[in-house]
Amino acid sequence: MQMLVESGDEARFSLNIEPEGMEYHLPPHEKVLLTFLSADTGTQYLNVSYYPDSLVIWRPADTEVWATLADGTREQIAGWAENPAPWLDSASDLSGHEPPWAWPPPKQ
Repeated sequence: MQMLVESGDEARFSLNIEPEGMEYHLPPHEKVLLTFLSADTGTQYLNVSYYPDSLVIWRPADTEVWATLADGTREQIAGWAENPAPWLDSASDLSGHEPPWAWPPPKQ
């Protein structure tokens, strides 16, 4: 899946990728093409929240996020296999446990 993000004409615009908490500041009129790569061919969804000065994206599990700038520069910005996100990516050693924010809380 791909998504084109344009920062608009505001003085400052940030792109936030979760759960890594990666934050990228874009100058005015910047365009970036986000590419989400996953081996999972099933249905996966992005959770996107838009604010006047930022865009917050929760990536799907086991999904790499790549950014391509207008000049052709391409870089991976989230979803690193060697650093899996706990309770999201299957390679995490915590994926089988309940996250601390789970509801209802685990019985003790």
